[in-house]
Amino acid sequence: MDGGWDVYLGHSLQVVLGVVLLAAGVTKLRQPGRFVAAVGGYEVVPPRLAAPLAVAVLGSEVLVGLALLSSRGVAVAAPAAGALFAAFAVAVGINLRRGALVPCGCFGSADERVSPRTLARLGLLLAATTALVIVHAVSGGVPLDVADLAADGRAGFERLVATLAIGAFLSAMGVWLLHVRELAALVGSIRLGHLHRERT
Repeated sequence: MDGGWDVYLGHSLQVVLGVVLLAAGVTKLRQPGRFVAAVGGYEVVPPRLAAPLAVAVLGSEVLVGLALLSSRGVAVAAPAAGALFAAFAVAVGINLRRGALVPCGCFGSADERVSPRTLARLGLLLAATTALVIVHAVSGGVPLDVADLAADGRAGFERLVATLAIGAFLSAMGVWLLHVRELAALVGSIRLGHLHRERT
């Protein structure tokens, strides 16, 4: 398999999104009752539908995450991931508009409350999913297949390392973007401290 930039980018996005969704689903499965309560707290569906919706979300996250990581049905899994992130964003947006800072339920957490940062994180994930759909189409629909890479020996290993490195870089960039205010404040305080030392 040729390794053009579009293929590498698509594979990296495939891995990042697969890991995010699978991790989100698995962590929620540890305490499903907590996630059911979080879904009910959003108040976007009638209370009687909170438990079935929570089960559907958990199942979807795990299945879509596995599909992305196993390269099975990426053409379907990528849009499904986008639909999940879009639905989460709508639910968060509704509660932010109401001023209801309900528990996020993200990765099974009961402590994190919805916030503009939650919405920004979902926006980044939705953008990454959209990019994956586009790149997957541009590259001719060539998903990451670990079995193929293993069969290619050293060349396959090098492509896998490059894919993981790009994925790690994209993840780090996403984290930095979500914390840009804190980073700017840190840089500003360092510069002020440096100027103060120069003057003294």
